[in-house]
Amino acid sequence: MKIMYGIEVLSDQNSVQSFSNTVQSLKQTVNVFDHDDDFIIVFPALYASDVDPHNSRNIGDTHPLILLENETCTSLFSDYGFQTNFFSYLFKDLVSSFYFTSGKEEEMEMAILQMDDCLLAVEHGVKECYFIDKEYRPFVEKVGKAYDIEVSFLDLDKL
Repeated sequence: MKIMYGIEVLSDQNSVQSFSNTVQSLKQTVNVFDHDDDFIIVFPALYASDVDPHNSRNIGDTHPLILLENETCTSLFSDYGFQTNFFSYLFKDLVSSFYFTSGKEEEMEMAILQMDDCLLAVEHGVKECYFIDKEYRPFVEKVGKAYDIEVSFLDLDKL
């Protein structure tokens, strides 16, 4: 999991040539990591003010994104992020992430079933890291208490 930045591309009539020209222009300024139809993904952050004024008219807002590399996405995922041909991204400002720090395995499985309707994605790693709409944080905390499970939330601003 890593923070990346999605730059909205404001292509003329969404033309492929305009998008391609904007990508080529940005490659002179920053390392373009990935892209989809609406965003160019870069790291570190790049803002419209950092771009050559000639090309800045094609640059929209910059959004912090969470790069997921070994994930399982739910049906709710597309309301909070997007996928390219290579990776999945969540809009950082919309989500919270948590993992279990203690509890019985069976209780954790039951808690996940209880939370199923609000899960966006799971990143698989040393610990399973779950992503939810940040508004569901109190719900997740209550479910954790009900199942006697310790839930820890990640500070996504420190990634």
